[in-house]
Amino acid sequence: MKLKDTNAGFTLIELLVVIAIIGVLAAVVLLAINPAKLLKQSRDSRRKAEVKQMVQGIGSYLLANGSLPEGFTAYGALIKYDRSFESTFLDDLVAAGIFAVAPSDPNEAPGDTPTGPNPFYIYYQNATRSPTVPGYVAKQDSYIITAWLERRDDPDCITNSNGTVYTSGNPGLASYCLYLVENGGLIKSWN
Repeated sequence: MKLKDTNAGFTLIELLVVIAIIGVLAAVVLLAINPAKLLKQSRDSRRKAEVKQMVQGIGSYLLANGSLPEGFTAYGALIKYDRSFESTFLDDLVAAGIFAVAPSDPNEAPGDTPTGPNPFYIYYQNATRSPTVPGYVAKQDSYIITAWLERRDDPDCITNSNGTVYTSGNPGLASYCLYLVENGGLIKSWN
């Protein structure tokens, strides 16, 4: 009577070869889908959606109150502005029942500052784009909302008059591009 071979199975070398092949395939798949780029796209999509929500909230506030939400920090004689990480007009929209929770940038963190590395939203009350240089000038009953996008190749990034993407003078935000909405409309160029 012959005994069955009990040593059937894979050798250690065969298992290591299969594991190495699976590792190489996994690396190729990760490089192909580029999760870092997908995360940036996802955060930028959220920023754009939240700016749209703010535009709708400002419209609702304007209908209910007959005026724009009040900015808190003076910028010249007429313009007032708020940053989303400070006490802002967004808190007024929450108090008015327009928002349940105030939107904040996906990378915003407690203790953020204007010169910090994290992006944030800015609301300018009674402001419009300067017709000559990047910046803002006073215009009654006009508003601007800005956000910083991580993907500088995003087609919605605002450009300078020479066609280059506008970036922040803040070194922490230099890798971001500006997303600007004026009176509910997306602006893609300073001029």
